[in-house]
Amino acid sequence: MSQFYKIAGILLFTSCLCCAQSFTFTDTYPVNNPDSLELWLTHNPKPTHERLKNLIRLERTYYWNNLFRLKTHHKEIEKLAASIHSKIGSACVDYINALYYSAQNQSIESVKLANNALKSFQLLNDNSGIIHAYSLFVLVNSTIFGNQVVSDPKFSKGYLDKINDLLVKINSVHDKLMARLAYTRYLYGQGGDAVKELRPILGYI
Repeated sequence: MSQFYKIAGILLFTSCLCCAQSFTFTDTYPVNNPDSLELWLTHNPKPTHERLKNLIRLERTYYWNNLFRLKTHHKEIEKLAASIHSKIGSACVDYINALYYSAQNQSIESVKLANNALKSFQLLNDNSGIIHAYSLFVLVNSTIFGNQVVSDPKFSKGYLDKINDLLVKINSVHDKLMARLAYTRYLYGQGGDAVKELRPILGYI
């Protein structure tokens, strides 16, 4: 009988671990209307994985449509991720910081944090997070016109090759959009014949 309880205990512990890692990076996609997320967070103050996920979603949303509010919830995300032992949450802390420094044109700091996030996503085998980290490398590595400002274009091309290898493993429109943004930025910076590839890419979705 004692053996039965030992096995049951192991199964329960394993189940708890699975529940603890209750979301992936792709679940933290941005939304069109941040008000709905802000309202949800107001009415759901308990420190849960669901709250952590929605806090990250809100920060990612701010990056695209309200940059001045980026990092509004950063401290809570960092504290909550640590308190509930969420590895994906901690990885997202680095990623959000990388986004912030990228927006501030602080490329070195952004790359450093994006690299930390990348390593964490790789340990978690989170392909969505990996794609976004590599995409951020490409964006940081160039101006909005695609001109290289940090390193040789071959590095961006290498990141894009890795992204393409991962895209076949996922089915997320948000991941594909980020990848296309990075690819478009890269092509635009190459000029010449490379620009011809932009038209079908921009019409991809």
